[in-house]
Amino acid sequence: MPQTREAVDTVKGYYYQFDYFILKLLDEDNKEALICIEGVEDIDIENVDLKKAIQCKYYAKTEYQHSILKKPIRIMLEHYISNRKSNLKYYIYGYYKSGQNKLPNNIDVNFFKEKFLTYTENGKNHKVFEELKISDSELQEFLLSLTIDINAMSYEEQEKTILTKMKKIFNCDDNLANYSYNGLHVHYTSNLWWRIIRWKIKKLKSLKVLIWILI
Repeated sequence: MPQTREAVDTVKGYYYQFDYFILKLLDEDNKEALICIEGVEDIDIENVDLKKAIQCKYYAKTEYQHSILKKPIRIMLEHYISNRKSNLKYYIYGYYKSGQNKLPNNIDVNFFKEKFLTYTENGKNHKVFEELKISDSELQEFLLSLTIDINAMSYEEQEKTILTKMKKIFNCDDNLANYSYNGLHVHYTSNLWWRIIRWKIKKLKSLKVLIWILI
């Protein structure tokens, strides 16, 4: 049975998320950093003094709308309230077809409440900040821990960036870099798609795996 366009787009979204995981792995300066996929968020990075939870999405055929981010932001806010002492930084990273100009560079509390913390479900209006009993000052503190980037690289740009970094790190040519990149997809993405396991691995160990695939 031929795949539907929706199924193809979904698979590409998983590849995009996994590739971002690879990219963060290659970019991480601390070789002892723990990098987890499917943890608190799609990708978690844990250093000695900083923890990051990253939501990564790919909407190549979709115009950006604030409504797209309402649910992930609500989940992050709920996690923040329950883990105030965790020193966790929250990131939303996504690629969209258009509409990036709708999101201001600086988000104030009123904009945040209106655009992201209000919604209607089954005919009922919800104000998340009231339901969670969180004050404006507390929301401001959360905003300081939240970064939203809706100008992410395209699928093709991200893939090209990964291959360039792999060639530099491993001092290899295009063929070997592509072989390693494809090998990572074969070894890992089937488990990612079905959410069978959660990986929590050190960068040092992961780079050794990459080297093994290259040899």
